[in-house]
Amino acid sequence: MKITFLKFINKKNDIIKSIIALIITVFFIYYIYNNLNFNEFKSIINETNLYFIVGALFIHGFAYAVRSIRIMILLNINFSHFRNIYFTISRHYLFNKILPFRIGELSLIYFLRNEQKISYTRGIGALFYIRILDLLIILLYFSIAFLINTIFFFNKNNMGSITIFIYILVLLVILFLIFIFLGKIINYIYRFFIQLTKKTNIFNKKFYYKFLDKLEIFSYEINSFIKAKSNKKIILLTMLNRLLHLLVIFIIFLAFGVIIRFDLFIVGSTLSLITNILPVNGIGGFGSFEAGWTIGFSLLGHDKSVAFLYGFGINIIVFFFTLFLLVVGYFLYKFKKNSKNLTI
Repeated sequence: MKITFLKFINKKNDIIKSIIALIITVFFIYYIYNNLNFNEFKSIINETNLYFIVGALFIHGFAYAVRSIRIMILLNINFSHFRNIYFTISRHYLFNKILPFRIGELSLIYFLRNEQKISYTRGIGALFYIRILDLLIILLYFSIAFLINTIFFFNKNNMGSITIFIYILVLLVILFLIFIFLGKIINYIYRFFIQLTKKTNIFNKKFYYKFLDKLEIFSYEINSFIKAKSNKKIILLTMLNRLLHLLVIFIIFLAFGVIIRFDLFIVGSTLSLITNILPVNGIGGFGSFEAGWTIGFSLLGHDKSVAFLYGFGINIIVFFFTLFLLVVGYFLYKFKKNSKNLTI
């Protein structure tokens, strides 16, 4: 059977991604084995303030509700489906945690297609749109926190971090421009592919034109999201969601007995939060978060080994939060299903 060039590339990319994910995970396990002080880590866990952890879990559950409302408004899903969407979000985030390279993102598209009859193209467009917004808001919060720290708590020892801030600020401006002109950018990409097919014969024509049709629909969906009246609500909900996520991690950090200002915490944790959006995580979601956390807080003057311990502890607790909220989402879904059966 003849394999098209695009299919060959896709299979090759999947293999490369799996190998890289395995390397990240193996390296992470090796690093833990050689560098993690298990007694110190055990001491941190034993001394953790459980009231803070419960509070963080409650806020995390509320953040899931915000994410559910955001996706319902974006895709015009009736609010009577809130419990279904909450269960969808809880499953989606579990898959994102356990599968490498953010492959779990595809689960949201699958669940929306099978349970809400949202087309794959529209689901991909919504996910793409939300993730760009997430990245923009993370960088925006970093910029605000950095400015607050610079203006009110200026320290000559942190002069080197100003260079990082400039890079982040440039990236924020670039992403903002991409977000504003996203529809036009995709239109240009569409036109490029149309011209490409006239000049080369390496693609399977039938598959290629089908791809172009999907790309055109994708471009239309992105434009519709940007121009929608609900766009401001989506941006505000994304800002609230990212703030809640920051609060969850901050409260867990405080539960470990760490005393730190919120603005410094945002600056130190930004890189680890970015790794949670970009497709760079290993199997189980471990490795890239801890690396980002360690780099971020070591730049603020924290000990690398201690920073790693806290990052690892936070990642484990958030993972258990994800499992717990999956159970909550399941019971919410089942409760609604049983309620319907009782009313019939």
